[in-house]
Amino acid sequence: MTDDNSILSKHSKFLLVGIILLGVVLRMQGLTRSFWYDEVGYSTLVGFRTLFGGMWNRIWEDPAAPFYPLLMSFWVRLFGDSELSVRMLPFLCGILSIVLIYLVALKLTDRLSAMIASFLLALSPVHVWYSREAVPYSMLLLLALMSVYSFYKIKEKGRIGGWCAVYFLSLLIAVFTHWFVIVLVVVFSCLVLSEKNKRVKFLVWGLNSSIFIFPLCFLIVKSKITLVPILSGAFFLRAFTPFEGWMLFFNWFSMGNAIWPINPYSHEQLKSLLGQPYLLFSQFFFAYLFTKGLIAQVRETRRIDLCLYLFALPLTLILLSLQWPHLYIERYALILLPFFYIAVGKGATHFKRRWLRFSAYTLLAILGAAAMDGSLSCGSKEIWSVYKPNEDWRSAVDYFDKDQSVEGDPVVVLTTASAISLRYHQEQFKKSKKKFPDLRIFRYRKGSLYSLVRRQKTKVFYLIEDVYWKMNFDALKKAADSDARFEFLTKTTLSGLRIFKYHVKSLDMRPN
Repeated sequence: MTDDNSILSKHSKFLLVGIILLGVVLRMQGLTRSFWYDEVGYSTLVGFRTLFGGMWNRIWEDPAAPFYPLLMSFWVRLFGDSELSVRMLPFLCGILSIVLIYLVALKLTDRLSAMIASFLLALSPVHVWYSREAVPYSMLLLLALMSVYSFYKIKEKGRIGGWCAVYFLSLLIAVFTHWFVIVLVVVFSCLVLSEKNKRVKFLVWGLNSSIFIFPLCFLIVKSKITLVPILSGAFFLRAFTPFEGWMLFFNWFSMGNAIWPINPYSHEQLKSLLGQPYLLFSQFFFAYLFTKGLIAQVRETRRIDLCLYLFALPLTLILLSLQWPHLYIERYALILLPFFYIAVGKGATHFKRRWLRFSAYTLLAILGAAAMDGSLSCGSKEIWSVYKPNEDWRSAVDYFDKDQSVEGDPVVVLTTASAISLRYHQEQFKKSKKKFPDLRIFRYRKGSLYSLVRRQKTKVFYLIEDVYWKMNFDALKKAADSDARFEFLTKTTLSGLRIFKYHVKSLDMRPN
């Protein structure tokens, strides 16, 4: 391994540049694809009449941490709210993270392990996915890495300086980007206990106390003003269990759930896993390298830094799940991803025999490339991989623009899922076209379907089914099909969506 590191040191800059270029190429694909619900909600002002109204909602009425949507409120004012413009910030954060994971890994392990970690992150389907989505997780990962790197720079310098400001700001912003980062503040406070320099110890504790107090005061005030629960228990969240931890590390992190996809919401996950021997072999391969790397890192450095970064949050989530069974989805634990790759990289380099090391490198590269290819093919086939495939709302708006059955009549659209993505693309079409139909979008919950359609004075209306989040769409369609005053005309299938077109026979007919 020493020989490998000496050879690498001569070419490390060129290799790192190559890895960065690979990361850029992989992350450039799909930056202009259709927005979906989370991206519109996090990164645009759709649904708010004023900037102030959007900011108030994100600070006080949304249970999520407010920094990223507040930042994007100003971003879209400066650079516009097109798909490419809004996704550019996560894209840049993703590229910078490939560099920063290398620098952080050098603080924890050797140069070769750091290079492997950087390569794995560049090729990671999970990191590629969130580097081209207009959501906060790519920026969150960058901030977490920046706080870890600056933490070690403070320990090296041993005094107050610029790195203290970097540490404080990056960690504070990270906490206000996702509340789970508060666990990282606790980890830093524990790690500095063994610091011999008392000045550094009390400096870090003082900064951490401030970082902890700011969000605590904010959450107390927020709970008094709006009574919004932070642990909201949303329907897409799950309890964090040891099995979820296994799948997080050795299926989602390692292969992006992309080579042999398993739906994380399925009640037969374990059965599906046991029925796929190649997936099990790959998981145990990553688990072996991961464990080997952790043991080697602890023995060589006599520090448990990497263990704390990796296990503090999972253990906290297991305990919290006993009280709140709906608080976890994989992306909430994304800050663990770089430390997982550092451990795996260390494990791959720690074989004594050279042929075993190169076998580990080769298998890692093969699985990484297969996972990246699998995530791309899963997206084209609408198969669950890193996350569920996203709906093509832009094509839906384009369909309504081209399918104006009655010139001059409003286009009435009803859906049971959130209509925010449809409204965003409606506004984008209005900006690009001089003439655009009067598109009226309604989120149907209950009540008379006929009365709603009649008030719009239209002869044609549409129902949109979101294939991935159906809500009570079946009841809505049943109401339309069973009413003799409506005539079903056509069904159009788009990515993640089905559009049903109906004709209103007469606005004055009475039901049978």
